[in-house]
Amino acid sequence: MSASDVQAILQREPWLTRFGHGPSDSSVREYGSYAAALAAGRRDLLDHLDECNKALRFLLHVEKRKSVNPRLASSYGLKHVAEHYLRQVDVDRPEDHYVSNGAFICAALHAGFSMKASAEDGPNVRFNMSSCSPVFAWRRIERRSTFGDPRLAARKARLAQLVGVRLP
Repeated sequence: MSASDVQAILQREPWLTRFGHGPSDSSVREYGSYAAALAAGRRDLLDHLDECNKALRFLLHVEKRKSVNPRLASSYGLKHVAEHYLRQVDVDRPEDHYVSNGAFICAALHAGFSMKASAEDGPNVRFNMSSCSPVFAWRRIERRSTFGDPRLAARKARLAQLVGVRLP
């Protein structure tokens, strides 16, 4: 993603900040008004283009579905899955794998996902992402022990290869 890609998404989504869908309460207090905090959060997102590109690496392994998936985690939960994925892919590079909620949302919109915001989710949104996507299947299996189960171990190895993760 380039700065102009992020700028185009910010034009389409006037409430998007690095924090997520709207500014944080603490930034509203810090800047003295909602409008000032919103503007600062949008500038902050533009200054963290690297986070958008990190999220995009993860999103290459996520499939779309027709409707927003209410059973899948919100953008905040998904950003943590993306960070975990990045740590597994970049095991030889001790660089920062942090992805902000807003950068994850921005990257997902750039990748063509649809979002739905709701009052219950606060700054977080939900997407039309398939929970059957290879990276989510890898994450589910990665958490389980494959000791004594050669079929599960083989499936784990196939999924890891598919999403670009090296097994220990």
